[in-house]
Amino acid sequence: MEDDQVLHGQRPQRASVGCVLCGVALGERHKHVVEAGGGRVRCACFACAGVFVRPSGESLRVVTRARRLAAAVDDADWRALRLPVAIASFRRSTSGGVSAHVPGPGGTTASRLADGAWAALRERHPALPAIEPEVEAVVLSRLDGADGAYLVSIDLCYRLAGILRTRWRGIAGGEDARAALASFFAELPAP
Repeated sequence: MEDDQVLHGQRPQRASVGCVLCGVALGERHKHVVEAGGGRVRCACFACAGVFVRPSGESLRVVTRARRLAAAVDDADWRALRLPVAIASFRRSTSGGVSAHVPGPGGTTASRLADGAWAALRERHPALPAIEPEVEAVVLSRLDGADGAYLVSIDLCYRLAGILRTRWRGIAGGEDARAALASFFAELPAP
């Protein structure tokens, strides 16, 4: 599946703005860059995202990618992370710190991890890779039908958050949200 199809799902969305780097109008197929130090994903045309990154390092190219990891995070591991949810992405900043980002009906909420929690989890699960700052994340899921660990590009984290934000109904999310999440994880490559 092409990068933009994975990011935007089966119903591509039209970009309402132009390329953040050159200003050219964007269609439903486009690429992404991330603002260094802020983690904000921005839309870019194919040309700019493919070859141009601001010399000052303000923008980093995002290459859409995903792979399932051979790491089985259990209940004890999840409790050690101190996250009262069933899904979270873990991102590394350029300063080196790792934080948890929890998607939900109101968007994504960042949560500071307890000191050493990520390092301890990686020590117990060597299949968890080092995370490239700003442009990728490790997603851990305990959702029925979508449990596992995944290394994904940051744009897919935003796609995941968008699914929950637009599909969530009621207190528990509803069948539509669960089906959309199962579809998202089913599209990710197997190990």
